[in-house]
Amino acid sequence: MRYLLCVVFLFAQACAWSNGYGFPGGLATLNVSKKSNKLPIVKYGTREPAIVDKGDQWRVYIGLGLDHLPGEYLVYFRDQEPESEATFYRFFVKQIKFLTKQARDDDESIPKLPNDLSDLDFKNTTPLSLPFSLPIDAEWEDGFGNYLLRTTSDIVRQQDFVRVDVAENIEIKSPSTGIISKITHSKETGKYTLVIDHGSGLFSIFNGLGSVSMKLGHGLSAGEVFGHSPSKPKTGERKSKPRTAIRHTISWRTQLNNELINPLILTVTE
Repeated sequence: MRYLLCVVFLFAQACAWSNGYGFPGGLATLNVSKKSNKLPIVKYGTREPAIVDKGDQWRVYIGLGLDHLPGEYLVYFRDQEPESEATFYRFFVKQIKFLTKQARDDDESIPKLPNDLSDLDFKNTTPLSLPFSLPIDAEWEDGFGNYLLRTTSDIVRQQDFVRVDVAENIEIKSPSTGIISKITHSKETGKYTLVIDHGSGLFSIFNGLGSVSMKLGHGLSAGEVFGHSPSKPKTGERKSKPRTAIRHTISWRTQLNNELINPLILTVTE
């Protein structure tokens, strides 16, 4: 059994970090030389990381959730060729301090969805394509991390996401190729939540949409419009408020190997 050390920020022949995002909430990326065109078997614990064919190499993307402790981790790798031996590649998670934001009241712009996406209506089997583009050409607020939510009886830790405040009826585009795998509608807020399966276990989840222009199961190309921001004032908004001042919050999160990661990282990851 052979162990290879991953070098932070530098690409080696066997494995390396991608853009140095080897910390909780980000990615660990390994490059492994190809021995055949058959997709290898890769396991991170019981989970399957994303695998992308890069010509002479396999690139393995591992999502690192906020609960990942700093230290060394192993990835199981085996080529699907006769007599191929299993190899364990090691990678390191750096320590980073995510400041937990102060307590606040509940916010309707934060999606209350479980991490489990096993109930998807459609599954994408096409290869993953990176980097992502921004779904809305605007300055996104990188609020990724944890915050404290004040409830009637307690204060609990919650996951925060990246978001953007936009005007009415703004187009929302797919950050990469994928398939619309889930659409839910809230009768309380009148807004939609949409899940895009980008393939290889990577998902985008959008919350706060006013409308969805594509049907469930529709295959999306990168940059294709799939919905719009709300065209009506927020619930309880005063009708006398100037329409030019009305803003709506769209939030975006991504999930890879069942871990929530910062989607803005994927816009600079190849």
